[in-house]
Amino acid sequence: MPIPVKQIEAARFGVEKERLSDRGGLYLRRFPNGAKRFQAQIARAQGSKARGWVTLGEYPALSLKAAGVNALVDEGSTSDASRVDCR
Repeated sequence: MPIPVKQIEAARFGVEKERLSDRGGLYLRRFPNGAKRFQAQIARAQGSKARGWVTLGEYPALSLKAAGVNALVDEGSTSDASRVDCR
């Protein structure tokens, strides 16, 4: 189920969990400075159980629909270490 746009706009850091999930692999991460970024979790290497975060873009510059499409594309690709946030 996609994250509703109203929920994205109302999301504030420190009020709820740091990341909101659509349960389909797309996450909205909130930061203390108020920034909101879409992220996806990917395997670090083919066949690996280790996972890393890929930042897809910042909301609202990247729409919810576009972030969902990017998450599907990144899910099938190999990880690019320069794009993975290992926190």
